[in-house]
Amino acid sequence: MPQKGVQDRVDVIVDSDRHRVTKRIRDCRTELEASDFYRKLLARYQLSLVLALRDHLQVSPEHCQVYDPQFTETEKLILQEFDCTLIRRNEEGKRRCERPTLVVMPHCGKALFNNFLWANWRPQSLQQLIIIGNSFSNMLDSSSKILPFVKEEAVQNTFTYTDIFNDLSVHWFPLENLQRVAPGTWTQPDEPVYLEDDLEIIQDSLNKL
Repeated sequence: MPQKGVQDRVDVIVDSDRHRVTKRIRDCRTELEASDFYRKLLARYQLSLVLALRDHLQVSPEHCQVYDPQFTETEKLILQEFDCTLIRRNEEGKRRCERPTLVVMPHCGKALFNNFLWANWRPQSLQQLIIIGNSFSNMLDSSSKILPFVKEEAVQNTFTYTDIFNDLSVHWFPLENLQRVAPGTWTQPDEPVYLEDDLEIIQDSLNKL
């Protein structure tokens, strides 16, 4: 990770891209008025962040992949209009990453993070990841298996609406951390299982596309 602070990088991205992206969203007002992207500030600005990061990093549409089991048909059309690729089924966060990947998971529950880390529980996958999401150090207790391997830098929340990007950190997994492990660390654990009424995750069996 370069020495320049994560906050400095975020500020550059936001300052250069947010006005153009939010203008494009406003231009789609007719469709957006029927969606949470228009009605809810949190959804609107989190989408703006994803689009700003995508454009700033010059990510191609096929590699800008998005999913929420609660997307409406209108919202799916809007996302496609913004050159995002929809993941077609509820993977419950169990997506394996084999190439450098930026994952944006603001305000997701522990179950989704747990599923995602389970799917990538190998050094060759973890070292490819940068995760923007709720602070691991605040969300997980000290016994968590992932904490010895992750580096975290908090994102200073200076946004006008303080409840949209609060408690976010940038997380990455330095190779030197991944190599300092006890024998058996990377043995694949059992696949996570949750109760059907678990409020932190919408399971595939409960929400078919």
